[in-house]
Amino acid sequence: MKKFSISGRQFNYQNVDNAVNFWKFYLEKFYGGGSIESFFNSMKIRSPLYGGRPCNVEYSFSKPQVDALNAQGIGVMLTLSNHYFNQEAYAKTIPALERLDHPLNSAAIVNDQLAHRIAQDFPRIKRKASVIKLIKTLDEIHQALDLYHSVVLHPMLNDDADFLQSIDCKEHIVLFANSRCLYHCEKPICYKYISKQMITQGQWDKQVCHYKDNRQAVDSYTVFDLSQQQFTGFTAFKLIPVPDEHLQLDYRQKTLHKTAFISTSTGIRMIR
Repeated sequence: MKKFSISGRQFNYQNVDNAVNFWKFYLEKFYGGGSIESFFNSMKIRSPLYGGRPCNVEYSFSKPQVDALNAQGIGVMLTLSNHYFNQEAYAKTIPALERLDHPLNSAAIVNDQLAHRIAQDFPRIKRKASVIKLIKTLDEIHQALDLYHSVVLHPMLNDDADFLQSIDCKEHIVLFANSRCLYHCEKPICYKYISKQMITQGQWDKQVCHYKDNRQAVDSYTVFDLSQQQFTGFTAFKLIPVPDEHLQLDYRQKTLHKTAFISTSTGIRMIR
């Protein structure tokens, strides 16, 4: 059975049960079913080691939300995806890690020093090698799995059927089920920029983008067809924030509006 880690940015903060029911419905409609392994997000406890993407307080998780999800057998993946590490930043992160110290929970990590510290201090928290590490070869996967429990691969690799099927540890691999700009971007400078702001200032004030003058080149939205041959044997997938119109779906509906999609070589692209 497919299992999904879902962005927590679109989580219904008012009612955990309603949110979980909606996302179960969503997985059924768009991916033919699957279980929710975790929601990934930052926490309201702030950390300089957040990075990669903006981590607004208003959509970050609180401890009661983490506890409510864990009670349903669903984990929280903390996005500690900063490129940089220092002891002071780690000390400020310990309160968040203490609140997540449960075998259902995990952390998405880029910096290996941070991964080693979490392995030492919080061994119950699973370590996931973030997509931002840009792991692209089988040797790099094997090397990463000496430190991490799983590896998230770049969505661009979804197109390489031969490579995907050559992976001999598919049970430790996470693939993107959908994607936006990262799928097309060859120079994701935004991740390091926000990482630097977070670890030096404890917050981010703006983003940079290699495609800032031509956002149309990367801004389409793709839903990958997970029934295609290259995805055979993979069970873990990552779901980034979905289009706003998807959130307006009533989870009591029984039909999918197929006209919202057009086919592409590797997936189904949203008509925007």
